[in-house]
Amino acid sequence: MKTHRLLLIAVLVTCGLLSVAQLPFRHYSTNEGLPSSETYSVFQDSKGYIWIATDMGVSRFDGYNFKNYSTADGLADNTIFKFYEDYKGRIWFHSFSGRLSYYYNDSIRGADMPINEQLRATLRNGYLTGIRCLANDTLLLGTFNGLIKVIPGNTDGTNT
Repeated sequence: MKTHRLLLIAVLVTCGLLSVAQLPFRHYSTNEGLPSSETYSVFQDSKGYIWIATDMGVSRFDGYNFKNYSTADGLADNTIFKFYEDYKGRIWFHSFSGRLSYYYNDSIRGADMPINEQLRATLRNGYLTGIRCLANDTLLLGTFNGLIKVIPGNTDGTNT
């Protein structure tokens, strides 16, 4: 019985100490550089950048500053839902319209990929649920209706 009391006291003291401790969180908003307060996804790439998907484009955060990208910078659509980094370090963006674009070598590319118009027609009012890039640059695009396979060269016509 005495052991139970000591255990209970130790648990209560530990819980009390933990409730006093606060984790160092920082709140970021449009005042700090985000393009919008409506965010859909957050992703950290292999270089350590934090990518934030919003309804007004994407933001890349280096720990100090935000760099914002929109359709003016080459995004296929401003409303971005998800990210995927492939084996080459390209950051792929899933947009609301189903169109694809990606970040590579400090620029956004792919808004004019031939596959984008085919995706819009195929997806209609749906959107992509996932994307994977295989070692031979074949894209596998997940949808609610199944898998779409995109062969190399049908993305943007270059071998980046």
